[in-house]
Amino acid sequence: MNWERIVFGAMIEECKTNMDLETDKNIAYWKVKIARELRKSTTASNIWMSQCLKMGHPNYPSNLVNEYKS
Repeated sequence: MNWERIVFGAMIEECKTNMDLETDKNIAYWKVKIARELRKSTTASNIWMSQCLKMGHPNYPSNLVNEYKS
């Protein structure tokens, strides 16, 4: 399964659209949840995740995933 399919499947589960990617905040819980799943089950880079999930700076997904682990 490729990274895009994981993101697309997770967005369907969360009832989110591409418009939500653009309009929801970088720290939206559902975006962090998807980033956490990608981090756990793939080798997706921070750069790829931040671009795909519209999360801003490439370090942001990693920082948020670590924060939500606590």
